[in-house]
Amino acid sequence: MKPRAIAHGGKGERQSALLERLAWVNDNKTASFAGLWQFGVAILLFPVLTFVLATLWLMAGGVLTQIVAMTIMSGSAMAAIFAGISLFREAGGIPACASVAFGSCAMLIAALVADTSIDGQHYHFQAIYAFANGWNPYWDTMAPPTIGDPITLWAIHYPRAGWIISATWLAAGLPLGAVKATNLMAVFATAAFVAGALVRLKYSSGIALLMAVAAAANPILLSQAFTSMNDGLLGVCMIVFLVSAAVTIQFGDQRALLPAVAALILGLNIKFSSLPLFAILAGFMCVATLWALGLRASVVLGSILLVTAFFAVAILGWSPYVQNAMTFGHVFYPLMGPQAVDIMVGNTPQVLEAQSTLQRFLYSHFAETHAGYETRAALKWPFSVSRAELRAAGGVDVRIGGFGPLFSGVLVVTLAGIATLFPSLRKQPNPTVIALLFMAGVLLISVLAMPQNWWARYVPQLWFVPLCVAGALVAVRSKRQFLGLTILGLMLIDSTLVGGASVWRAIERSRQLDAQIADMSKSGRSYCVDPEMVQSRLYLMREAGIDARYTPGAAVSCAAPTEIAGYGPDRFGGAICECR
Repeated sequence: MKPRAIAHGGKGERQSALLERLAWVNDNKTASFAGLWQFGVAILLFPVLTFVLATLWLMAGGVLTQIVAMTIMSGSAMAAIFAGISLFREAGGIPACASVAFGSCAMLIAALVADTSIDGQHYHFQAIYAFANGWNPYWDTMAPPTIGDPITLWAIHYPRAGWIISATWLAAGLPLGAVKATNLMAVFATAAFVAGALVRLKYSSGIALLMAVAAAANPILLSQAFTSMNDGLLGVCMIVFLVSAAVTIQFGDQRALLPAVAALILGLNIKFSSLPLFAILAGFMCVATLWALGLRASVVLGSILLVTAFFAVAILGWSPYVQNAMTFGHVFYPLMGPQAVDIMVGNTPQVLEAQSTLQRFLYSHFAETHAGYETRAALKWPFSVSRAELRAAGGVDVRIGGFGPLFSGVLVVTLAGIATLFPSLRKQPNPTVIALLFMAGVLLISVLAMPQNWWARYVPQLWFVPLCVAGALVAVRSKRQFLGLTILGLMLIDSTLVGGASVWRAIERSRQLDAQIADMSKSGRSYCVDPEMVQSRLYLMREAGIDARYTPGAAVSCAAPTEIAGYGPDRFGGAICECR
């Protein structure tokens, strides 16, 4: 089935003036697709292959020494570039080689801003440090090496792809700040895959660019860009998986399956929630293949995805998934099983406690952007923005209205757009519109399947639902195109507000951190430090040459301890004293 020409319209048709201005590049669509996807494959495969190779090494009984880590890192980079060039030869080799520059740039930018998220400095750091210092959970029975407090349950039992990638880079000699660059690489990969797919569908270059930027500027990914947190990264894996599967179905291009497989391997080893989420996505993609290409193609795709999932979970994810099940009675331990820990206690905002799951979902995404603590959040008029919301939007873990202050407005326009699309589809079915609405529906089902879908970072894929609807609206030949452009415009403004606030606040905390460490380093004194939940501070202090001694809170003995600077977003804690 050939894709219909959209955005430019069919041959001989006249394009609207606005869309004509947006189509500022007249190029060969297939060549543009190949170049963008060659770049996307190379920059995505680098961290994925790092995870796969490092995990296989650990399974063989090895540890991440510097030589091993450097070998894995360089081998992954070369293999990723080779795969990109081999799959998309028509693009030459420049895009794949450019991925090296973009990946290096991501590491450099990540190194400039320290991780000041609580989760990133706490259990994420504990796991990264343990792997980089010889921990091998496939074979070890001893407690993992730590700095500060004993390692948490989360660092031992949660999926580990992000940690193993960062630990490999850390063991190879990169500074701690640089090893959280996977999130920034994901931004580049998302933009490349989405733009390439849209260009191949014959969207104008301008529209493809706007939609690619909107996809990559997912507020969850932006707010976590300078942290080791991985919710936004999971969202990227989901959209890359869907886009790759859609391109495979639409064009019969088997090369597009590689990004889907890579995203599946990485995604299934990021968070527990990825298992049911990817099961939903994969199931619906098989249904779409059955409808579009028939039973045989559907069985082939399902078989590939099933084998990939088995490899990702049962082999690469043996630790923790299989170990959790064998030792503690549930693959999702400690969140489920005989000794489950309810992490929602203390994390659910008071305003949501008495509400049903659906009420929580609607309330959170139509309320003011709010941290979820202290004062109660309130519902607001869509499209309105307050100064308090702008500040709250800069957090890495916003519990109410977490997609930003304009997202409720985005949802309103999206609902209006959907209402206008269905009548036209009954009169004149458009395969592209149907495919995009199907994708939006699949994503929405995956959101509603999550019990904590009120918490934006737990459902990063919700951001892509209005994006798919916007793409469907732009694909039709009517005034509905402007509804699609309105959605895109609101999403881009919202992302700018969230991204700007997040980056500004992260830089401010990082500057406070750097200033305090610089002052301590200049003094030449010994310090007794109680890091509380920011374990990575001890590492950074010691990396700067400071004699920083871990000292539990009760042992901090000076009369007026100094708090740890830039402790966390709107959080204060820790204690520093000169050792006596």
